Amino acid sequence: MSEQLEALRPTKSYTLMELVKQAGVNVDDWPNYAKGKRSPAANPRYCYNWAFCPPDPIVLNLWQFQLTEEDGVIQRTANMKKLASERTGGQRSRAIHFDQAVHAAFEKLPVRVILLEGRHPENSTVWRATKRLLDDETWTVTSYDPSGEFTVTRGAEAFPFVDQFSLPEDLKPERYTVIAEPFKRNAGVRCRVLARAKGRCELCGERGFEMPDGRTYLETHHIDALGKGGPDTDANVVALCPNDHRQAHFSVKREEIRAALKGIASNRVANKVQRR
Repeated sequence: MSEQLEALRPTKSYTLMELVKQAGVNVDDWPNYAKGKRSPAANPRYCYNWAFCPPDPIVLNLWQFQLTEEDGVIQRTANMKKLASERTGGQRSRAIHFDQAVHAAFEKLPVRVILLEGRHPENSTVWRATKRLLDDETWTVTSYDPSGEFTVTRGAEAFPFVDQFSLPEDLKPERYTVIAEPFKRNAGVRCRVLARAKGRCELCGERGFEMPDGRTYLETHHIDALGKGGPDTDANVVALCPNDHRQAHFSVKREEIRAALKGIASNRVANKVQRR
């Protein structure tokens, strides 16, 4: 585990109520239950929540051991819609609520994150949080797929890149619907490839254009198409400027471009492994 991730490991046993209050969540209603005067932090209506939504600030509970770090970018990729379909009762409702919070935050609202450390009781699907840490940094939901898969990235400025699948629905080009929607893309792969490219087309080297919010736009492209069995991996995905992306699909030189992209992606993945 990297030093950055290790620094986010919780070491103190704060209650959830204490930390969400620090994050700006209104906790006035927490004492309003049978044992509220003695133990407001144990209110079952709130203390088991995985997320908090507007009108309160958006706060997500994330397990520290599930975070990933690539080139200094710390992220968590998951799918709460899928988890909700697999669970029942309280876990199902909490997963749905988490998904609603992530969807609300996507590209619009900052996120506060509470990191969790805990244990997994024998014969149980539930992790018990024993220690918690409210991260000082804000986080950003940097991608959200209609299937529910999302990536949340640490730091308001930690991920200054965007691709065609990260755009809000009202800004997505109509022409991408046919090309992109039938196949599910791994948000974590896309984010890692965009970070690897550092804002420059991996074929021509030109910088992507700047979006109104200051992020740099490139387009992620599968060298071997998903529709033809290509893998959804870092070695099969590149970040391209819009012109080179269109050429990779439609140019008379597309096979030549495809061969060049295979070499570029393989070299960059190999170089990253060697630096570790």
